[in-house]
Amino acid sequence: MSDSNIRSLPDSAQAETEASEWVIRLQEADITPAELAAFEAWRNQSAQHKDAFERMADFWGGLDFVEKLTDYAESDAAIEPMRQDRLARRLSLVRRLMVGSIAACFLAFVAMSIYRSAFGPENIFHGSYETEVGRQEVVDLPDGSQIVLNTNSMAEITYTDDFRTIRLIRGEAYFDVAPNKSRPFSVQTKKGTVTAVGTAFSVRVSEAQLDVIVAHGRVALEETRLDDKPQRRSDFAGNQEKPSMVEVSAGQSAVIGRGVEEISLIAPLALNKELDWRDGELSFNGETLAQVVDEISRYTDISIEIGDDSLKHQRIVAYYKIGDVERMFEALNVMANIQVERLDEGHVRLYRAS
Repeated sequence: MSDSNIRSLPDSAQAETEASEWVIRLQEADITPAELAAFEAWRNQSAQHKDAFERMADFWGGLDFVEKLTDYAESDAAIEPMRQDRLARRLSLVRRLMVGSIAACFLAFVAMSIYRSAFGPENIFHGSYETEVGRQEVVDLPDGSQIVLNTNSMAEITYTDDFRTIRLIRGEAYFDVAPNKSRPFSVQTKKGTVTAVGTAFSVRVSEAQLDVIVAHGRVALEETRLDDKPQRRSDFAGNQEKPSMVEVSAGQSAVIGRGVEEISLIAPLALNKELDWRDGELSFNGETLAQVVDEISRYTDISIEIGDDSLKHQRIVAYYKIGDVERMFEALNVMANIQVERLDEGHVRLYRAS
């Protein structure tokens, strides 16, 4: 830069442009004494030039060292201190850029977190879960919902942006649903579909029927059928016959066999008893031995036979810890004088002790 390309013009925009050029040039290490003299000549043209340079210097980092330029412009001794000053200024600029980069990275991280919160893994999710006979599993879902999968059960879970769909292929499960009105939570079975927003309920599916117990909130119960793929609400749009729908509220149970066959109230104590299996235990208070055996058989691979027909109707009061069938046999012997005959490793017969 020389005297020939630095001109004094009254236009403030032109002065600021030239001031910016000088600020940039003055930070270079190879600036010459002649250029420093040219800068002084340019700055002294008018108060406008001085003001423009001070504004640009402040904008680019407060280059107060330029006040020394007049005295040191022609001095070789001034060059090294100015270089040190420029180095310090550059380090300061680097620091500011680093801080800015860190801030930008932090903002990008926050933005990505918000994006993932809205559109990330908790919205798009797929999983398959299966329990063996006598085993249970608690499944924590990414939206805060929870499933307790009972013995010999299987469920497939598919989350999309719009739907939370669970296919209960077999068995029984308890669902504690996190509220989200914009994304319905549907449990689909071969007998019907249970849809909720935020509630807690159990579903048990068998060849004969679908049993639903609502512990909290309410659900919509539809007589629909599963095909080989998970269904969504739009899947029913082309059906000529719309599925029947009923609402089941807290403290009610429902049965679907050939259509919605029964909706009934269930007393709080009875409801708790029906859901005791979630805690890994079963209790019996007056059920027949035949009913007890049917229930216990869901939790063991041992085939239990009642050898005496008259024994089938005997009322039983007992407690069963899931997975401990031997303790249950001991309880039947102590409480009801029922003996166990072991026919082979996986087959027993119950009979009345003489």
